[in-house]
Amino acid sequence: NLLPGARITTDAILRINGMPSNSQSINVEGQDATNGFFKQQNQINQSGVEAIQEVAIQTSNFAAEYGQAGGGYFNYTMKSGSNQFHGSVYDYFVNEALNAGSPFTDAGTINPNKAGQHVRNPIRQNDYGFTLGGPVRIPKIYNGHDKTFFFFNFEQFRQSAFTSNSLGIVPTADQRNGNFSAALRPTCNQDANGTNICLNQIFDPNSTTTVNGIQERTPFQNNTIPLSRMDPVALAIQAMIPAANNGGPTTLTNYLAPGYSNFRHTTIPSFKIDHNLSQKMKVSGYYSATKTVSPQTNGFPEPYTALQPQNALSQTIRINYDYTLTPTLLLHLGAGYLHTSNPQTAPAFDQKTLFNAQNGGGVPFTASNYFPYMATMYSANGGGWNGGGPFPTANTGVAFTLTPVANDYKPTFNANLIWVRGNHTYKLGATALVEGIQSVNASRADGQFGFSAVQTADPSQNGLAFANTASSGFPYASFLLGVTSSVSTAAPADVRLGTHSVGLFIQDSWKITRKLTFDYGLRWDYATLWKEQYGRMQNADFVDPNPVIGGRIGTVEYQATCKCNYANAYPYAIGPHLGVAYQITPKTVFRAGGAISYAAVSD
Repeated sequence: NLLPGARITTDAILRINGMPSNSQSINVEGQDATNGFFKQQNQINQSGVEAIQEVAIQTSNFAAEYGQAGGGYFNYTMKSGSNQFHGSVYDYFVNEALNAGSPFTDAGTINPNKAGQHVRNPIRQNDYGFTLGGPVRIPKIYNGHDKTFFFFNFEQFRQSAFTSNSLGIVPTADQRNGNFSAALRPTCNQDANGTNICLNQIFDPNSTTTVNGIQERTPFQNNTIPLSRMDPVALAIQAMIPAANNGGPTTLTNYLAPGYSNFRHTTIPSFKIDHNLSQKMKVSGYYSATKTVSPQTNGFPEPYTALQPQNALSQTIRINYDYTLTPTLLLHLGAGYLHTSNPQTAPAFDQKTLFNAQNGGGVPFTASNYFPYMATMYSANGGGWNGGGPFPTANTGVAFTLTPVANDYKPTFNANLIWVRGNHTYKLGATALVEGIQSVNASRADGQFGFSAVQTADPSQNGLAFANTASSGFPYASFLLGVTSSVSTAAPADVRLGTHSVGLFIQDSWKITRKLTFDYGLRWDYATLWKEQYGRMQNADFVDPNPVIGGRIGTVEYQATCKCNYANAYPYAIGPHLGVAYQITPKTVFRAGGAISYAAVSD
């Protein structure tokens, strides 16, 4: 936030000079450490604060050595040990006693002695750790003075919170029994046959008839669905929804969840060792890990709630070698490896328990053991609870973005040769990055069921102005009848994606005068498109016949069978980088620059 042109609001929103939030490059010890799953989320593989020696940020006017980045180039240099032992201990903490209360709450509902005060939910956060650095010494065996040094940092973030004022929305007692009379509204209109249709009026989907060319349905008497018509699976799911316990029949947020606790622990150990092979040669190694665990509870009962615990681990390894060939010529070689595991899963659930022998004893089209996902069960038409979950949202059940296995493997390499000659500093270098993402994608494998008001609405309202502002039917009534608006499913997919990129550059920083510096250089880049290892990436084929639907045109093709590329990467991208800096005063520097990149694309 202190940089001109920079904006950061959350872990997922970091913008530099208006560039997209996924175009930055995060580097640790000169090697790429950007999150390969979602580049805009940087917290998953962060470094310990006290382990950082320096942060260098390039926001614009990149020199030729900086590539594969648009919205900022961040490089973290980690601390090294010295000939003296140094250490520190630290703790940053948060306590609810120092926080403001939650607005629109009264702590007197929990403790009569705090009537008139806002609720301060207990929250305890501690970010603590210690550092230790110095020479490597093994008594009577090795003395690393002036030769071998280490630096160790341990940091742990611990957050615990207790929430007692989580409000949600659950069906009323009448709605659980199929009685939607309280939801019926006097906003009515007539179709072309003179049939009166009212807002939230429930119609029987099995009674569709055609009168004078218009489809009509018969409304349920008293806007109530008979118990005999209710779907047994819907009733089994409804039994998992807690009963209303807050306010009266017309209260929207009619459920106060029992108090619940939650925590998040992030542990970041790191270790760096430096060794002087000789007066001219130096090698260093660095390792760090970021481990984050959290049950991410929300106070609502399982398995109905959309609970996705977090269990992420990111590990960073770096090896750097520096050789001073001459007093003005330096060679640098570096290699790194980043491995991130960030599964997105949910508690296991046997969907067969939702079914009885009457309807087959199972869900034949689901291929995973998760609670199903139900979408668009919430309606904004009023009348109490209109939705399908203990939240005021449209969806419920286990989220369909499920990846029980998710790994990012990223080896990186770089080489630089720096030559200082007079008032010129020449630099020649190369970079390489290989990235592979392996994941088991279970999205929609739990089965997605969509519910809307259409299935219990009168179709004769379609096309009328009435339908544009309000509607008959009720999403939750459609749910109780077991009538879906959409059903989708997919088998779990073991996906292995890969890409690689290489770059070459040459540049010169020419200090024309003590105040004027001119930077110029040339960079070449090549990057491949993401590709599935076994050719299982698919695409729509609008030309070939589809045997599944009787040979009609339109099918799905895979790279393994079509022996083709859906898109071709550019063979090269090359362009000059120019920049100028002039020191107006000791505290004021004027900088200007730019780059031109030419990319050739063949199809």
